[in-house]
Amino acid sequence: MKKLSLAAKINIGIQQKLSFSRLFGRICQSGQSSIGFFPGCSMSEYDVDLTLAVYRYLQDMFPDISLVTLCCAEPSRTLSTKKYQQYTGLLKQRLDDAGIKKLIVCCPNCQKNFTAFTDIEIIPLWEILAHNLPPQKPCYQGYPSFMLHDPCPCRHDTKTQDNIRNILDQLSFPYQEYQHTRNKTICCGKKDMLMIRDPQASKQILSNSINRSDNKHIISYCFSCIASFRSVGCTAIHILEVIFFANNGGDNVKRSLIRAWLNRLLLLKRVKNILS
Repeated sequence: MKKLSLAAKINIGIQQKLSFSRLFGRICQSGQSSIGFFPGCSMSEYDVDLTLAVYRYLQDMFPDISLVTLCCAEPSRTLSTKKYQQYTGLLKQRLDDAGIKKLIVCCPNCQKNFTAFTDIEIIPLWEILAHNLPPQKPCYQGYPSFMLHDPCPCRHDTKTQDNIRNILDQLSFPYQEYQHTRNKTICCGKKDMLMIRDPQASKQILSNSINRSDNKHIISYCFSCIASFRSVGCTAIHILEVIFFANNGGDNVKRSLIRAWLNRLLLLKRVKNILS
């Protein structure tokens, strides 16, 4: 695998500094709560309304739940072991100072990364949703059938894979399985920052992934995967958009870098209003 270029190192370095800054990386609390919702960078950047919808849903069950907008520090792993240890140490300290003992996560990369370096109890959002979906359910009659893509961080996480399918079945959402799925799923091209390390290899892997089927309607549970599929013209939606009615079949909007950071600021502003 190719080494990071200087430009890539600077790009990732800035992203990590901003994500852990007091401007973007906060723990929003109304009191001293021991449980937090960790949407992850990709979701916070993707859709403010959707992130808040999930947060409000969790508030109904955990009234004092905090919103944690820090990064899981996974990008720093590509820079160096020292940087990774620095940021994971900072993350653990911030969570400890806030009294957070449990984190509800929805990002496959965050979930996998947290279990590698922290003793905090990690609860995948899918475990909660599989047993307690929001009461209103949309009708998907006339919808095309979507191909279900399992993100590669969940390649061996059968519990999450089963919960996702359980949720889609409860919603009566039309979906199909790839031949290469679950533990044989094909990466979207972003694993280990490959899109920065080796863009050509990343594009080839993405091509292999979408060419598993002639059907280019794709549903997944990773926002990074959704962005990859949309970048090549696929109609891709996230399962949370289906559950919380945030997307009518895939708007395929490509979020600019500026829009992504503005979304993170807007999220913090609106959460402050909710908690005040």
